[in-house]
Amino acid sequence: MNDEHQYPLGTLIPYGPDPERATKLTACVIPAPGAELTAMQCWHVKEGDIRDDSEIADEVAEFFSAHKIASQINAPEILGCEHEEGIDFPLGAFCTQCAMWSVLEHAKSHRTGKTPEGNGEFITPDEVIEALAEVRGCPPREAFRAADFHRKALVEPLLARLLSELDEVEKDPSRDSQFGCHALLLLGKWCEPKALPAVLRWFSLGEEAHHAFSGDVLLEDGAGILASVAGRDLPEIRALIENPALYEYSRGVALDTLAVLVQRGKLSREELIAYLRELIAGKLGSEESHVWSHLATVVVDLGITELVPELRAPFEEGWIDGMVISWEDIQNTKAAAKGGHFERRTAQITDVAESSAWWSCYHIRARDRTEGPVPAARAYEGAPYTPRPPAVPFIAEPKIGRNDPCPCNSGKKYGRVRRVQQKESGSW
Repeated sequence: MNDEHQYPLGTLIPYGPDPERATKLTACVIPAPGAELTAMQCWHVKEGDIRDDSEIADEVAEFFSAHKIASQINAPEILGCEHEEGIDFPLGAFCTQCAMWSVLEHAKSHRTGKTPEGNGEFITPDEVIEALAEVRGCPPREAFRAADFHRKALVEPLLARLLSELDEVEKDPSRDSQFGCHALLLLGKWCEPKALPAVLRWFSLGEEAHHAFSGDVLLEDGAGILASVAGRDLPEIRALIENPALYEYSRGVALDTLAVLVQRGKLSREELIAYLRELIAGKLGSEESHVWSHLATVVVDLGITELVPELRAPFEEGWIDGMVISWEDIQNTKAAAKGGHFERRTAQITDVAESSAWWSCYHIRARDRTEGPVPAARAYEGAPYTPRPPAVPFIAEPKIGRNDPCPCNSGKKYGRVRRVQQKESGSW
């Protein structure tokens, strides 16, 4: 602060998860040069850039007006993450919740000759791509940290390779893609709108291609990824839900995406309820489909009790799978709302390594790992980065679909036989 400023002086500083997006604003009032703050107020948003929020801008103006500031200084750039040193993480340490700022601070320390022990320069964008594609026994944590650092340079290469691998799996539905799953999680974490066409193509893959390309990543993280790159309720999402030609699990996860948008404040509860009524009234058709089970689960997760009576007929007709959600759970919607798994699916991706740590390929391949836990870390230490030769990928045993012939050789569909067994046992 120099003597040219008039007091009381107002300062406005943005903070965020990376240098591009601000999620916190802090306004302070300084009564005189060298004096302590006399007032401070913070504003937060979960999505978007807080600097674009007109309502918060009005509140900031009212705050400064109430304290009769004579001049104002706005920080020209985002100064760091929204967490506070000494409160959210120890003094002198890096914030463990905001990997990108840790990367920037490490790199800054390296340039000034004050590199913390065991850390050096981060791997290049090309090496990040190699590390994300490498078949390995654990998540490539250092590559994810470096990806956040190189985010601007990586968006286009990630998308180009992701689209290329989607082309390949459409030609060869047995082709898996560990890189594709890593890229989807990263783009979802970054809320990258350019990724929407690629994510929609991912959702449009056939059943066999889905099993090979991404396995259960669709069910576990698909809704969060689609909600993050879309940012709002879009006609494309509803088109996925209503398309009977698509893989039924993709349609169901697309429906889950609307619940995620409600939780994130991007879609009103009333709009979702109105749309669910349209689906129940005819847009979902009158036959068994997993999307019906997802609809019932969304009703339970969000505690939409007013739709419970309208689900009775679809459940009795067998369109809702009793093995996925029971009628008792649907009836007890209010008590069962917002379970732990729902909270996980609706949460924004903040740590890609944590979000992918459950993948079975990591646990299966870990026993064959002969190198350190993070091969890319060699580049951290100044050694050249050399990817390991790919191991034989794990291929899951084929699953029996609801519309496949039952293995009992009855000639009926597997889902139909299972419902009959449930009725006879009294569990349906």
